[in-house]
Amino acid sequence: MNKSPNKALIAECNRLWQAIARLGTSWISGERAQVGHHMIPRGNRFYMHDLRNMVPLTDFEHHKELIAPHRSPKLFLCWLKGEYPARYQWRKDHLNEYHKAPDREALLATRERLRAFLAAGKPYRWTKEM
Repeated sequence: MNKSPNKALIAECNRLWQAIARLGTSWISGERAQVGHHMIPRGNRFYMHDLRNMVPLTDFEHHKELIAPHRSPKLFLCWLKGEYPARYQWRKDHLNEYHKAPDREALLATRERLRAFLAAGKPYRWTKEM
């Protein structure tokens, strides 16, 4: 079964986005990240590959930590609001926005932005400011 071109582009952007997450450090442990978590769920295709939407984690097990996003979303949001108010506000402002899913041209542009970020070799920084 062949994937549609858009599904293949989305999958490639997912891989690039996760590769960028691995350039940063985990907000839980401060160690090198291995996976990126989405503050706004992946179902929102518009923000799916937005780097502002990334929370770097050391490994998938950190999703199960006490304040990790999947185990205790309310505690995660409380922590986010207290520690990273600008990021919390960005999430709050954009969480319920409706946008059409990116078309092929937008996905191609996103892929190029993600590739350029990786090519620059700069680490992804999880900072208090956006």
